[in-house]
Amino acid sequence: MHGTMITIDFFLKLVTLPYTVTKTVLQYYTVGTPYSRTNQEFRNSLWKNVLLSVQYHVSGNYKKENIKAVIYQPIDKVIAKFKTHPLASGLAHFGEKFDEYSYWIHKADTQGKVLIYIHGGGYLLNMFESQFVFVSALHYALDDHAAENTSILVVDYSLTMLI
Repeated sequence: MHGTMITIDFFLKLVTLPYTVTKTVLQYYTVGTPYSRTNQEFRNSLWKNVLLSVQYHVSGNYKKENIKAVIYQPIDKVIAKFKTHPLASGLAHFGEKFDEYSYWIHKADTQGKVLIYIHGGGYLLNMFESQFVFVSALHYALDDHAAENTSILVVDYSLTMLI
């Protein structure tokens, strides 16, 4: 938990997780969960039902202390983990720091266009590995000329996390 205390309301959410998981499993095998009854994607996946019910259970009024203790990872650590991903291997200068809060996903050899990716963390949530998959895949989605002349920069604006 990175040495940070969580709030009492988040602690209560965590200790009641076993109830949520048990309830979801029982519903799945009997009357169906709200998700399996209303969406085809959830009909044949206990895992998806449990995952969504857990996310719903712990979601809500996120507080900086809870995010920092449970979820937060500095972006340089997330980048280091993603460097071995097959998508990252074909990207030039992947993970190279541009400034204090920005990193190259792909830095073209030519000075052309720069696509700036702002991940939507609400100044609290950091970038996750799945978001690196998305932004890295953008490079490969471009036609050859555009990919050769377009750099992709990611801005880590989970800036209020440590303030």
